Amino acid sequence: MSDKPRLFYYILRNYTKINDILNVCLDAEDITAGQYTILSVLARIEPATSAELARRQKITSQTMGETLGILESKGLIERELSSENKRNILVRRTKKGAALQARCDAIVRKAEKKYVASMSPDEAEHLTKVLANLYYS
Repeated sequence: MSDKPRLFYYILRNYTKINDILNVCLDAEDITAGQYTILSVLARIEPATSAELARRQKITSQTMGETLGILESKGLIERELSSENKRNILVRRTKKGAALQARCDAIVRKAEKKYVASMSPDEAEHLTKVLANLYYS
């Protein structure tokens, strides 16, 4: 048996480190990494249902509902009944939410650059592609 840590160990350690970095750098905007992620997903697919967002984030509907409640209380999202299916509630970013998400994008880009500063731009791009391939495979 090898004493060398496994691949998953390093991936999980990096996830923890990245989550900590995100929460620290987004704290000035009064938003968590998870809340920012939901706003970012909405930027690509809005409007979306709460269930759709929960599936994409791989969290329970209850957890998503709680998070959306926080985002709504901050005036960052709005929810409305779907005109096509009255059982579906559609979620959209407000103007304030879209502006916050854009500011956070700039903060996160800067944090990402710092995180991979020890790598060449080609290595960082390659790492991004490898991780995306692993995620979508």
